[in-house]
Amino acid sequence: MPLHANFRVDPRLASLLGESYRSTEHALRELVDNAWDADADNVRITLPQPMTDEPIVVADDGSGMTEAEVRKHYLMIANDRYSRRGTQTPRHARPVRGRKGIGKFAGLVAAEDMRVETWAGGRKTTLNISKTVLLQAKGDLEKVDLPLVVEDCDAEKQGTAITLSKLNSRFTIPAPEALREILALEYGRCSGFTIRVNEEPLSHEDIQGQVFTKTVELPNAGTVTLRFTVMTGAKGARHAGIVTRVGGKVVGKPAMFGLEQQEEIPRKLLNRIVGEIEADGLEGDVTADWGALFENSAPYQAVQQWAQENLKESVGSVFAQEVSLAKARRQKKIDEVLAKLPEHRRQYATKRASKNTPSRGGDAGLA
Repeated sequence: MPLHANFRVDPRLASLLGESYRSTEHALRELVDNAWDADADNVRITLPQPMTDEPIVVADDGSGMTEAEVRKHYLMIANDRYSRRGTQTPRHARPVRGRKGIGKFAGLVAAEDMRVETWAGGRKTTLNISKTVLLQAKGDLEKVDLPLVVEDCDAEKQGTAITLSKLNSRFTIPAPEALREILALEYGRCSGFTIRVNEEPLSHEDIQGQVFTKTVELPNAGTVTLRFTVMTGAKGARHAGIVTRVGGKVVGKPAMFGLEQQEEIPRKLLNRIVGEIEADGLEGDVTADWGALFENSAPYQAVQQWAQENLKESVGSVFAQEVSLAKARRQKKIDEVLAKLPEHRRQYATKRASKNTPSRGGDAGLA
């Protein structure tokens, strides 16, 4: 006997369903947010080739859902996830992104039919949702019967796959390049969360801007390669900075290697730097929990200094006018301070200021 399921509707539904997405690429990002919240390590997005009737598939290896969870949580629309499960995910303690409970509708922006397949606890649950059927309900979604199939599966298998078929002919097929850039801005700096679009993993090179690659041999650190993008778009990155990769593994959080302490590089420009630095020679300088590199490691300090100089030079070349103005503002502040000093101290302070080069610790005092 076939099973059915029904939406459970929160009173806020009417207002929340009025929200829209700027593009199908932004709508698909909502499905990736759901995978993030499900503690997935990997997400694979398959986009159709032009002039085909292939579906869009978004699959993850997250926690998946049991039949009970599908009925109780997935089909609860517009219910604040924070109030149900807290602000962090259970396995990776990630900050929860999906908050309004309507991200599931994002797939229906791009397609007529959405099939949800989810694996958990040795059971596979399949749910089919039709946009036409939902629209015919005229808001009375609790009375819509959704076809539901539950069957046994491999006890080790878990995750969720969303298949979007009968794509909306009014919209162009989601562009891989546009989708990759949107996702790279949001998730490109997130360790332990790999996203592949048509089997190609994201990288900072998916972000619009000027790409730089620099390599050097440093004593006791070996070969060090710095790859980064200086973004030229209207906004900066949410997870700006350079991640350090040792032996293929990310260590710690994105950093600016002291540039954030230099007044001549405006903060808004630092938010446009996204990239990574590979330094396999630092493996002996990583903390036991792999959460950071020892700050007093001489090889690591040399890597930081080299990276800082290259980042500063590159940002200055891309945003020459902004950096020039920042330098002028800094010099004006120095001149104002010097003007207030007695003559004998002014001469000494002027010499110090002329020799002073901003370092990791910031500008030295003038007196």
